[in-house]
Amino acid sequence: MNRTAFILVCVAIGLLGGSGLSAPNARAAPGPTLSIVSPANNAIVGNGSPVAIVFAVTNFNLTEPDAGPSTPDSGHAAVFVDGGFAETSTTNTVVIPLPSGPHAIRLQLVMNNGSALNPDVTASVAVMVTRGPATGAPGLSIVSPREARSSGPIPRSRSASRTSSSSRLGIPRASRTRAASACDSTGRTIPSSRTPRPCT
Repeated sequence: MNRTAFILVCVAIGLLGGSGLSAPNARAAPGPTLSIVSPANNAIVGNGSPVAIVFAVTNFNLTEPDAGPSTPDSGHAAVFVDGGFAETSTTNTVVIPLPSGPHAIRLQLVMNNGSALNPDVTASVAVMVTRGPATGAPGLSIVSPREARSSGPIPRSRSASRTSSSSRLGIPRASRTRAASACDSTGRTIPSSRTPRPCT
């Protein structure tokens, strides 16, 4: 190959490179990603515990707000609860105390100046917070009195009726019985409000 041919080949390669044609394997850098590791979507957070959100980011550096220039590869996570701003996070864990009930939590990656990335990078999770246990269904059982076997009302016994009528009079049942059958020293019945029984 002569020197002139070599120069022409080099010029041709330079023209192709300068014309904007790029090598077939060159790719743009991947953008930031955000995913929530825990809790799982629709998780139940029990015993009134705060909700701990663990998230992961790629191609993004978590930094303090206003800590340096705003670039699309660094910043912090803005945390929204039920549509309203709650706080910012510069670590991969956010702990938020929430009242009982369902809640929607959304994280958004923002630059150091608070501007959203373009395209927007967000992740969401729904949780249910309860003061009770996180597992199992609540239940209720009546231990006493035991269930009656008949389908109708429970009949009252005669002694129960007497006790309750005695109680209404303000005199205990035992006192009224003794007064009705008491005898004096001569063997006569002492009068009472009930029909006297003869002493034996």
